[in-house]
Amino acid sequence: TSSDLSYIDFSYRNIDKRGRLIYNFTDNALDIEVNNLSQMKITTGDVDFQGNTVSDVNLNSVKGQLLMSNGETSGALVTTQYPFKRGNGDFGSSRYGFAYPCSVKLKKFVYQGDQNGNAYTTSTILLFQAYIDGVAQSVYMRMDFSNTTNGNIANKRFSQKFSSTSGSQTDTEPVINKSYGSQISFMVVSLNGYNTNSVGHRLDVVVETTEDL
Repeated sequence: TSSDLSYIDFSYRNIDKRGRLIYNFTDNALDIEVNNLSQMKITTGDVDFQGNTVSDVNLNSVKGQLLMSNGETSGALVTTQYPFKRGNGDFGSSRYGFAYPCSVKLKKFVYQGDQNGNAYTTSTILLFQAYIDGVAQSVYMRMDFSNTTNGNIANKRFSQKFSSTSGSQTDTEPVINKSYGSQISFMVVSLNGYNTNSVGHRLDVVVETTEDL
């Protein structure tokens, strides 16, 4: 041990040091040296491979993978409907929408409207509520186009995290955990500053797997 550092050395025939574990008590970091070069640093919330190549590791089945689902409709948005269709063109319902074969965490969404009909303005607010297995959730997609950081009226596009409240944006990342597959649908709640001559809408949702596959 030296000052705030503690060492474990690995030497060849007691004279040639080839490796070392170094624990730094100041920043609570563990540094791993191989052939006298730092190869990996571990801190409380991070593992830094120091630019080394990680080989022969199958990450496809490890939780934390990102998945994307999408749906669209060619018509107008209507309140109380589940507009986003999948591959066969069926409208959704409170039990029939985006589905995943594992537990997932909702991360972020992006909505885009087609370039027809009335333009969106900074007064346009589109609000959708999530349903899981027929049950309404305190999970919303709140697209307030007065937020010009996340929304763009010229492109009718909006992207941000999900919200736990409907009246204002409160970021949330809820987990859906169903052993028989996770499902989520989005119902139109309200359409402020929207005209039904604006038809054609797409939604992409990014989720994170929360279990090993």
